[in-house]
Amino acid sequence: MTNIGSSKIDRARLSSSASSSPRILTYDENITISNNNKSNVQSESDILQYIDNRVNQLNEKLISNSSKLDQLMQKLYVKIDRLTSNIQYRKSFKTKQIFAIISLN
Repeated sequence: MTNIGSSKIDRARLSSSASSSPRILTYDENITISNNNKSNVQSESDILQYIDNRVNQLNEKLISNSSKLDQLMQKLYVKIDRLTSNIQYRKSFKTKQIFAIISLN
């Protein structure tokens, strides 16, 4: 009979220890943990969205700067072409002057 009595005591101990055990979560506690996880996921999602937006802004700046660089390079090429043509013109003019001087002599 002591076995029957001790099993009642053990069941009472188990039920009381189970209700106070921190490892067993109630439905409300599960919802709280789930909400915390959702909050963490949302925070991480917000951070990733910020990073994505920032990368897009930097890409736009890079494209804009590339375009500006292309324009500046084009202007430089035009100036080089003008300078080269002026030098060619002066060379031909000098050559004509030299031939004119030689032909006079």
